[in-house]
Amino acid sequence: SRGQRFRILTHELGYYLGQQLYDGFQKGIVRRDEISRLFRQQFIESGSALGTYLDLTEKLKPVRQ
Repeated sequence: SRGQRFRILTHELGYYLGQQLYDGFQKGIVRRDEISRLFRQQFIESGSALGTYLDLTEKLKPVRQ
C-alpha cells in the first residue's frame, strides 16, 4: 500500500502543478517556452526533478494568492 500511496500522491501533486502552470501562463508568470522546456527536460541527476518542482512552486506562489 505504501507504493500505491506514493503513486497517488505524486499524481495529485503533478495534477496540481499542471493547473498552477496553466494559471501562471494565463497570468503571465510563466512563458510558453518555459513550459515547453519542462516537457523536454531529462531529470537524470538524483533530486533534480524535486528541485525543479520546488523552484516552480516558488515561482508560481502568486497564482495561489
